[in-house]
Amino acid sequence: DVVVPATHMARLEAAARATRLGDPAAAPVETLVVAGGQHSWLYEDAGYRHAVAAFLARSLGGPLPAAAAGEIAAATAAERIPDGEARFAAVDETPGGFRTLAQVALPGATKTPATTDPGTDR
Repeated sequence: DVVVPATHMARLEAAARATRLGDPAAAPVETLVVAGGQHSWLYEDAGYRHAVAAFLARSLGGPLPAAAAGEIAAATAAERIPDGEARFAAVDETPGGFRTLAQVALPGATKTPATTDPGTDR
């Protein structure tokens, strides 16, 4: 995906397999590539849910057999929460970071503001 390329997974897999050489009791290394998947929201894919649930049941000795855990997970509806209508703007109003730095670069940003006279609306 755009965050972590698949080549990184291959490198992690190779490193994990290398640590298991000569250890017959070592757990197997498993990988999963979700075609068209992105870094987030993979749980929406039934195949992903199946693979993860089966892996966890097998690896952790869950109360269900791996195949049953995978089937239940795959059959469970999983959809991302829709974006809310209101945009979270608290960060936009908080000074600091790049936004404040960029505002300093605006023409006239560093000029001292005129003092106000208590007797005027200014």
